Amino acid sequence: MDKSSKKSVLITTNSFYSFQAIGIDKIESKYGLKMKHSNDIFKNDNIETQINYLNQFEGIIAGTEKYDNKLLSKLHNIKVISRVGVGLDSIDIKSANKNNIAIENTPTAHVDSVAQFNVAVYYLLKSNIINYSNQMRNKIWKKSFHDLAVYDKIGFYGLGKVSLKTINLLNIDKLNVVYFDPYVNNLKYKKVNSLEKLFAGSDTIFINAPLNEQTKNSVNDKVLKSLKNGSKIICCSRGGIINESSLVNYLTFNKKSACFLDVFKNEPYVGELLNLENLYASPHVAGYSRSSRLLMEEEAILNCIKHI
Repeated sequence: MDKSSKKSVLITTNSFYSFQAIGIDKIESKYGLKMKHSNDIFKNDNIETQINYLNQFEGIIAGTEKYDNKLLSKLHNIKVISRVGVGLDSIDIKSANKNNIAIENTPTAHVDSVAQFNVAVYYLLKSNIINYSNQMRNKIWKKSFHDLAVYDKIGFYGLGKVSLKTINLLNIDKLNVVYFDPYVNNLKYKKVNSLEKLFAGSDTIFINAPLNEQTKNSVNDKVLKSLKNGSKIICCSRGGIINESSLVNYLTFNKKSACFLDVFKNEPYVGELLNLENLYASPHVAGYSRSSRLLMEEEAILNCIKHI
């Protein structure tokens, strides 16, 4: 194929592992695309500069950068924005539809990676390994009890693919699972009708919900107040679901409880939560396994090709 006839695609996600693992020339040849990888345009605050640059391309393989109506309404050459990942909260979907820009995401490629990450974090918290290791680094040899997971009542905020895979990997008795999800009715597990009931009745809560107007700041003072001191929260889904100020307040006064966050409202995160000894964190990497990343990127490319 003549290179000049290839469809032009911009990749704006911060990293594109496929280029490192496979090579840009091989990927361009395989899919018949002319591809450029750069996120620099979103570091420029001039909207006209952004518009002129983006309109050189027919498709965007996107990260978590923001696409609002002001930008989307002027992207006359862009036919598709294909997200590497599942979250679409950074894109004004109504505006995209109005301006005939297709929106795609990769809702399944990350599932195994995030579920395995969930389980790893769960056992790390239950076994107290992180604290033991930190004490050893500080030359503290101190034996303390840790808990067996078998007796846990485990709650899930959202019962989608990641939660179901997490349940499967944990291999827990169905009677020990409770969930809150207004859009799911799974008769195998106990459903509750409020977050307060979910948090009050769970020893560990996995947050695997999307970020939208209904879930934004939904884990707040009122919900956290119902959580038993000593319970654990694990959130590897989207930042912004947990109100971070409320979480700081809760963890400060409930030292026996703990929370693990892989996601934050604003990233990179450098805030007050990191000063708390019962807050554990990672830099948004739950879905960042090599195999899952390659699957997501390939799916994003194929989703893009459908529209250009």
